[in-house]
Amino acid sequence: MRKRIFILFFFFGSLLHVFGQQRQSLTDYFNLLETQFNCTFSYEDAALVTHIYSGSETATALTEALTELQETTLFDYRLLEDNTVTVTPKESREFCIEILSAETDQALSGAIITTSYQQVVTDKAGRAVVNSLIRSTPISVTYLGYGKQSAVLDAATPRGVCTVFRLSPQAEALNPVLLTNFITKGISRKADGAVNVNYDAFDILPGLIESDVLLTLKELPGIQSVNETVSFLNIRGGTNDQNLILWDGIKMYQSGHFFGLISAFNPNLTKEVDVYKSVGNARYGDGVSGVISMRGSDEIITDFKVNAGFNLLSADVLAELPITDKLSLEVAGRHSLNSLLNTPTYESYFDKAFQ
Repeated sequence: MRKRIFILFFFFGSLLHVFGQQRQSLTDYFNLLETQFNCTFSYEDAALVTHIYSGSETATALTEALTELQETTLFDYRLLEDNTVTVTPKESREFCIEILSAETDQALSGAIITTSYQQVVTDKAGRAVVNSLIRSTPISVTYLGYGKQSAVLDAATPRGVCTVFRLSPQAEALNPVLLTNFITKGISRKADGAVNVNYDAFDILPGLIESDVLLTLKELPGIQSVNETVSFLNIRGGTNDQNLILWDGIKMYQSGHFFGLISAFNPNLTKEVDVYKSVGNARYGDGVSGVISMRGSDEIITDFKVNAGFNLLSADVLAELPITDKLSLEVAGRHSLNSLLNTPTYESYFDKAFQ
């Protein structure tokens, strides 16, 4: 038990040490001390605009905090009887810094220059002034899109002469991002830009009662149907005849039944589909607007299975027949129900088609 308490104490002590060393505005640290020790800091606001504090924040007494400030900032501190702390600048040396681009030699406005005392930003001419007490002052220069550069300012530099830093552009390589479960489970983005739908791992979509290919694709961004039918899809604003539809590599010329209100593809036979919007593989030469490449199962069936279903429009059946160790057969069919009865759904589809 004592060992565990010691480990926890060491862990939280390390955290306090890390957070206690964070860089912050000097005026913000003054406000923190005023709240903690019920004191008042008297200073000129303009003199502290660029100054920072990066020392410890674990002081338990005001005098201890002032000693730390005296050693790590460019100011002298005097504690008066009424608990007021006067802040006066020390005598320091000013250094002129100029930041240029290494490629174009143009001034970089907005570059950040950081020392242990200050953090300043360059003006339109790429220049800024920093103050220092010691003879050699470490300095770092950063600018968005450019590599960081560090150096040491030398007190031997003549006054009025700017120390020039030339920053080189730095390219950032982004890690590739692969989206899985895009919109819902079973939909993902591939490295070549295609949207892949795997119906073996497919989850439910709003308003979708079966894993129909074309109904699924209508839910993807950039794909819609302007005439509100199933088979006439508009990909990225293109027309339906500008889409290349393939089923196991075979070009499909007819994608719908009942004037496009019903998909022509049996949902049980399609296992996977790749959708290319606007751009795709070079082998899909006919797809000006988009490519819909459907694939069935390519595995040998080992177990006999029968899958049947129906809705208020049609009934379908799929039989998976193993024949030998190297041969199997899939038999599928679908038939409408209007030859037996006219359902309310069929009546609604009929009215929409012939309105």
